[in-house]
Amino acid sequence: MQSSDRMRISTLSTLSGVSPSTIRYYTKEGLLPPPIKLGKTVAFYTQEHLDRLKLIKALQAKEKLPLYFIKERIAKGLQDHLVQENAAPLNIDKKEVIIRAAIRIFKEKGYADTSIADIVAEAAIGRNTFYIFFKNKDEIFIDCAERLFFDLYEDVWQEVKDESNMLLRLRKRAWSFLVTYPRWADAMNLLRGVSVNPNQAFGAKYRQVMRQILTPLVREIQKAIEQGDIRPINPTLTAHLMMGIVDYCGYLHQLGRYNEVELFNAINNFLLHGIQQREIPKKLK
Repeated sequence: MQSSDRMRISTLSTLSGVSPSTIRYYTKEGLLPPPIKLGKTVAFYTQEHLDRLKLIKALQAKEKLPLYFIKERIAKGLQDHLVQENAAPLNIDKKEVIIRAAIRIFKEKGYADTSIADIVAEAAIGRNTFYIFFKNKDEIFIDCAERLFFDLYEDVWQEVKDESNMLLRLRKRAWSFLVTYPRWADAMNLLRGVSVNPNQAFGAKYRQVMRQILTPLVREIQKAIEQGDIRPINPTLTAHLMMGIVDYCGYLHQLGRYNEVELFNAINNFLLHGIQQREIPKKLK
C-alpha cells in the first residue's frame, strides 16, 4: 500500500460521514481493523477502513441490521464490494430469521412460556430447519440474549458516547436508561430470571451482559474522579449502586407513579448531593 493511500481520522470521518468517536468505537468493537500506528499519537487509516465504514452504513440503512449482526457478518468474511450503491440488498440467512423470531416471542411470552413450536411458527419455518441451527430452546436463548437487551437501546447510546464531560455523560446515561426502561426492562428481567437456571450458560450470559453494561459506567466514574469532578470512591461499587438506583426509578416510572423528569431530577440530585445535610446533626456525630 502506498503512503498516499493513508489518511488521518479527520479525513476518514469527512469521507465516510461517520464521526471520529464512532470510528474509534467501531475499531474497539472489532468492526474496523486497527489503524496503522506510526507512534503513540500518530495513526493512519486506509481505503480499507473507508470501504468498511461504507459497508456498515449500507447494512444499517438498507438491511436495518444491528451492529451485533453486522459484526458477525464481517467476522465471517463478508466482502466489502457488496457496499456498492447499486448492489442488491443482502439476503438475511435462515438463522437470523429464527433469532429475530425468537426475540419477538421471548419478549412477548417470556422464556418459560415460549416453546420451539412458537418460534418456528413465528419464523414461518419447519421444525427440522430450526434443529439445523439450534439443539434446543436453551441454545437459541443464549445465542440471542445479548441482542434481546442491547438492540432495545442501541439507538440512544451514541449521544452518550459523544459527550466528553464525564459528569454530563453520566447524566445522559441515566436519562437514556429511564426513557428506554419500558423497552429493556422485560428483556433484562427475563435474563435475570433464567440466570438461576441449572444450565450454567445462562448465568454466564447474564454476567457477560452485566459486564458490558457496567464496564463503560465504571470507566466514566474513574475518569470523573481523575478529573476532580467526583470525590475518590470505589468506581465499581458505585457503578453497581447507580445501576440499582436507575433501574428501580425506571420501575417506578413504568408503574406511573412519577414521570421521567421527576425521576431524573431526583437521581441527579441524589448522586450530586446525597441526603446528608451540610452540617451533620449532633445526634449523628
